[in-house]
Amino acid sequence: MLESAIKKLEMMEPLVSMTGKAEIDAMSKFLYERIIHPDSYVVFLGETSSGKSSIINGLLGNPVLPMKANPTTATITEIELSNAVQCDEYYAINKNATIEKINYDLFLQLSELPDDNIERLKVIRAAGNNDLENLRIFDTPGYGSIVAEHEEVLKDLPHVPVENTDL
Repeated sequence: MLESAIKKLEMMEPLVSMTGKAEIDAMSKFLYERIIHPDSYVVFLGETSSGKSSIINGLLGNPVLPMKANPTTATITEIELSNAVQCDEYYAINKNATIEKINYDLFLQLSELPDDNIERLKVIRAAGNNDLENLRIFDTPGYGSIVAEHEEVLKDLPHVPVENTDL
């Protein structure tokens, strides 16, 4: 089935190019890339200090996310598993769509106290297992937090009912 979808997209490429519409061409290329390189996404949502980061660290086999008893995760953090890297790489993704490579210490600092420009943080880590290649795990601030900014980050997520904490 996957091969069939790829062949159909490849056959459509000349027609898409003939339209001269940049948005159609971009969507076609995006769809092609998604079929060729499928990703899986897992999002952890839960109450503040309920152990979301601890579970993720446990699944990863060694800590990458900060863990404390008090509210710690203050911004969305994406962990991408990829065999294209040898060691962990840390990034700050800004609201203006720029990406900055950062060191681990700054990553930890921004995890707890993000500046106003941060959209989310990202870690790229070696998958170690081909079955996990392209898995993306998202850690989120908890709901019901005493820290108002944590709740605001969750409200910006699409389709997440943070007003109802009986999730």
